[in-house]
Amino acid sequence: MRSFFPIIRGSVRIEVSDKKFLDDLRVYLQANGCPSEPNGEDRCEVRVLWPSEDLRSDMADRMKIFGHLREWCADHPGVHANILT
Repeated sequence: MRSFFPIIRGSVRIEVSDKKFLDDLRVYLQANGCPSEPNGEDRCEVRVLWPSEDLRSDMADRMKIFGHLREWCADHPGVHANILT
């Protein structure tokens, strides 16, 4: 059974199929306003930075992260990145 670290409040857990790409994914997400913290060899906790005047919702966060994951995976054929929570 896998062990998980505590989830950062308001974050989304991402798992990458090949752990050697985790740092690359994190850099890409950071450049797109989604900082992250590692959470295991192949996982990270991602947050979305929104302008203070924008309303934040969990669904909006997930949609933004999902869009960035699709873009990143398109540039990394054969590597998968999945939202776990």
